[in-house]
Amino acid sequence: MPKRVVACRYDGCQASFDPRSRTKHENTAHYRCTSCTRTFLPRQKDSHQKDDVNRRFEVLVLDKQASDEQSANLLASPTACIRAPGAPRASPLQQIIAKYRIDPAQTPIIDFIQSADLQSHSGSSEERLELFGKSRYDLPQISRLQHWRADMSMSTVAENGELSSDPLSAAQVMLQLQLQSEACQRTQAYLTNVKAPSLESFSVLPQALDDVFYIEHKTLTSANITPRSTLVDLHHDEGYGVETLYGGAKLWVVYPPTEENLSVMASLYGKKKRFMSNHDRFHGGLFIEQKAGETILLPPYCVHLVFTLESSILCGFEIYAAEHFPLRICGLATDLALLEQQQPDVRKRRKDVQEHLGRWHRGLEHALGCEEAVQRRVIMAWVRHEEVVQQHISASSGSATTIHKLWQQYLSKTNIQTCPGCPVHTEGTLATHMERTHLSLLQEDSVQKRQAGEDSGHRARIAKRKATSGV
Repeated sequence: MPKRVVACRYDGCQASFDPRSRTKHENTAHYRCTSCTRTFLPRQKDSHQKDDVNRRFEVLVLDKQASDEQSANLLASPTACIRAPGAPRASPLQQIIAKYRIDPAQTPIIDFIQSADLQSHSGSSEERLELFGKSRYDLPQISRLQHWRADMSMSTVAENGELSSDPLSAAQVMLQLQLQSEACQRTQAYLTNVKAPSLESFSVLPQALDDVFYIEHKTLTSANITPRSTLVDLHHDEGYGVETLYGGAKLWVVYPPTEENLSVMASLYGKKKRFMSNHDRFHGGLFIEQKAGETILLPPYCVHLVFTLESSILCGFEIYAAEHFPLRICGLATDLALLEQQQPDVRKRRKDVQEHLGRWHRGLEHALGCEEAVQRRVIMAWVRHEEVVQQHISASSGSATTIHKLWQQYLSKTNIQTCPGCPVHTEGTLATHMERTHLSLLQEDSVQKRQAGEDSGHRARIAKRKATSGV
């Protein structure tokens, strides 16, 4: 009897499987794809059914003399089968989903990802790429640079986590969740931002990035340990991410750091199913398939989600550079919205905000001390977002005064004569213009706080004097 192989072509699936997987359903013999789990009626030569479903698979008849080895090779190689005539060609995103055998019925997020307006990062339009920026390093991309001193597998990364020094040894436990069962696909147990000092000596800051950016500082190495089908929903990162994948594969959905996207992201923190319910509110999205051993470079403030196609460990760090401080000005409201969602306790949240603004102050000082091109971009970003930024800064004790002093120190020695953020510059120096037009809220806030401090001190002295005199 001739040997047969069924080739599934439904929605971009490229799997070939043994026809013995045919099951009985409602008294009719169906083929059930072992990859996408779709079921199909068999298409016989004399079949008069010509509906679209039946054209999405085909039965390949092997020669009677074909050996078991040849049959196995055909089953293991989906590319050996030709796409069925009339079947729609699968999109690159559909091919990725089919390749890793992700079942949309068990992971609903996949249907939403496939229905979103996304383009491949390697084949997107110039118009969409321009939303990320003009520089090559403004684009999310798979890096060709060397970011680690040695090649490591997922197992060796886990072994380097020492229980006494950092919690990366938890990866050894998390790796137990690598089973490719349906039960595993439903789990959402994962670890993110695990500090890994034992891996710090392995990370390398490529010279190419050091040559491109005025780097303020580099964060410590951290790790994300995620089993198959884990979803890390939409969020943003403040620094320039350098993320290397050890084992497995991930699917990244990345949106450009436009004002509109960041505004939407700020409104979604604290809510569930952010992508599933709001993906149509974001614009300019790209998708990236990251394979084992590859490093992704992710520019700051790119709104993104990460779906784990195969269990993996992601290790990396972030770079804070002067060139990205204009984005930190634009994204300050989004940063504070994230802090509010992460810390419900008011006192602890206030402390986190103070620490965040402290880093923000140091970033401003670093950016204003760089070359003139960076200084101009910082001034333009400040002018464009001054009201929102100053509103958030004024809510923090002492922050407005500190930032006002930083601007005064810079304006006293800058060589820039006209305001880069104003179409028509008023008469006077840049310092006078900035103080009158763009720093007035900081100045008023500083005066008010100073007066409030002096009044409270004066009242305290009067009360002490009265208590001493017995009045």
